[in-house]
Amino acid sequence: YDNKELTKIHELNQFVFLHRFEAYAKYYPDHPAILFKDQIWTYTQVNSRANEIANFLLKRKEAAGLDPSTEFIIGTF
Repeated sequence: YDNKELTKIHELNQFVFLHRFEAYAKYYPDHPAILFKDQIWTYTQVNSRANEIANFLLKRKEAAGLDPSTEFIIGTF
């Protein structure tokens, strides 16, 4: 594969993962999504925190005079 093809594959994988995660958050909101040491985060908790971080980053980007973009949001994931 060339770099352009690998970039397409990478973007598709990210897209699929994001949608799969959102589906889990919708259908299994109280199921464990992250288990780390003595902490357990549900899909709802992780999805909520991810949205908070994304909104924070978008506001910072807009405050800096940059246009929001899908690539920026996905890149921060």
